[in-house]
Amino acid sequence: MTNREEAEIQISELDLLSSMFPYEEEFTVTDQLAVAELKHFVENDAAEMPSSKVQFILNVKPEDPNASMVTIIKPFSTSPAELRSKNIFDAELQ
Repeated sequence: MTNREEAEIQISELDLLSSMFPYEEEFTVTDQLAVAELKHFVENDAAEMPSSKVQFILNVKPEDPNASMVTIIKPFSTSPAELRSKNIFDAELQ
């Protein structure tokens, strides 16, 4: 899989998350410029791989009213090697 294909997958994953969690208090991409650079890389064959990383915050409220909110903060790596070496999400309980 090429860097461009992996970048396309990252953009698709962000789109999926934003459709699953449509409210800003649930899902927020913290660096829109990084997303724009990633999209530019995918859409332009002459573009170089961006050095910035797409970061997002995902707040998941459990169905159990007594449970704590789970916050997931993750920088999406634009490096394929980095992407493979890390877990998809790091979760912290609040």
